[in-house]
Amino acid sequence: MEMITGTNSKNGYDLCVSCGKQTRYPINTPIDARYDYVEGAGQLCEDCSTKTFGLETKLERSKKW
Repeated sequence: MEMITGTNSKNGYDLCVSCGKQTRYPINTPIDARYDYVEGAGQLCEDCSTKTFGLETKLERSKKW
């Protein structure tokens, strides 16, 4: 997994630290109010989170929405 470095926002939204894709979270969203946030690394997009942590993460996320 290659980590994206530098500015981690685009149009006020966080970028995925793995692929660089814009996530659905504004940069001012507290981390405890996010899904797919990895402490010490940063925000992942849904696709990278599922690839990294498996389908369970996606299923847990769908139950809460």
